[in-house]
Amino acid sequence: MSTEPAAVDAFEAFAKATGLEDLFGLDASTYAAEDDVIGAMDEDGDSLVLQYAERTVEDGKICGLVGIQTDGPSGVALVSADGMEELVTWLQARIVRARELEK
Repeated sequence: MSTEPAAVDAFEAFAKATGLEDLFGLDASTYAAEDDVIGAMDEDGDSLVLQYAERTVEDGKICGLVGIQTDGPSGVALVSADGMEELVTWLQARIVRARELEK
């Protein structure tokens, strides 16, 4: 998995197509850090994209959220052991940031 600018465009298109754009509030300020989007595509064209964003929820508190998108001919993205480790490391860093917001 790698951070890819194209993944941002794909996620934004997904959010717009599903009517979730308002929920995610996608705009240029969405991405707090350069590596807040991680994704990959396999040789069959199936992809997996995760995006972390910090949002203000209805009660006025800020929370950290991860959006997950899969796309491709079969709709299934396979993740190798190395990819799983990278994903766990990426998620753990976002969990720490999200927990800080809960304080």
